[in-house]
Amino acid sequence: MPSITLDHVVKSYGSVSALHDVSAVIADGARCALVGRSGAGKSTVLRVVAGLERPDSGRVLFDDRDVTHVAPSERGVAMVFQDLSLYPHMTVRANLAYPLKLRGVPREEREARVVETAKRMELSAVLDRRPGSISGGEQQRTALARALVIEAGVWLLDEPFGQLDTRLRRRLERLLLELHAATRATIMHVTHDQDEAERLADHIIVMTPGGIAQSGAPTELRRDDDGLWRE
Repeated sequence: MPSITLDHVVKSYGSVSALHDVSAVIADGARCALVGRSGAGKSTVLRVVAGLERPDSGRVLFDDRDVTHVAPSERGVAMVFQDLSLYPHMTVRANLAYPLKLRGVPREEREARVVETAKRMELSAVLDRRPGSISGGEQQRTALARALVIEAGVWLLDEPFGQLDTRLRRRLERLLLELHAATRATIMHVTHDQDEAERLADHIIVMTPGGIAQSGAPTELRRDDDGLWRE
């Protein structure tokens, strides 16, 4: 799976600087958490890596390949948003099959991959139901299953567990770690929860508005008197 390099990335929205000369390297197969206050640019980093936003300057590389100007669909990236972005008018089966259809995967292969992924994610019983009729945990697993079914090498997760209760969050955290162990995908994961970051990540980037304050393994980061990572 690819490493991800941000090389002096700058991104502004009008007069507002979202990212100012941001550089970082995430190793292939790493589980990287981005933490920091609201407005620090965490989600913007994910969107730049996904190709949903074009940096004003700087580069994004997957391994040694410059993907700065590569379309999102050509990057081998799956993104899971906090609102999940499931298609409400489609069944779970259709939600899983749709990204494969966009990639030109033949019908029989699409169905086989959907069935196998649904089994792995414990969604077989709800394949023919729509998102509005299944539980929050099932919706969350459906969103993760879409990343799994396309066999993406990079997973970008934007606070995917933020609206869930503690019990369900822990269950999905365990599932995410199991999926990572099986796929070795490179994961970038935005969270406001430092404890969640420590449970899930082997590399943490602490962001301050527009930039990076610290980057490294959880045990390497400097902390303040309250035990929080310094910005």
